[in-house]
Amino acid sequence: MIKYGKKSFYLSHYPTIVSSLESDPKHCPYNLSGHTHSKQLFYNDMPFIYNVALDAHNNDIILLDDICVDIDNKIKECLKYLK
Repeated sequence: MIKYGKKSFYLSHYPTIVSSLESDPKHCPYNLSGHTHSKQLFYNDMPFIYNVALDAHNNDIILLDDICVDIDNKIKECLKYLK
């Protein structure tokens, strides 16, 4: 686990479910993983499991600030469908 700003991240090789949309998105951990070699940013479209593998980022590095923006946008997108 690491903290960055107000967010907590669980780092793992394999995608790991650590939260759900029923949790408070401001206080739940997010999983950063890369095992799948997928080009998708989110594992199974889950906003709390972010793919940090090079495959998903055109073989370029990704900054934690950019990851936070992607996650926040994905959570907003998913919450629209729950209302």
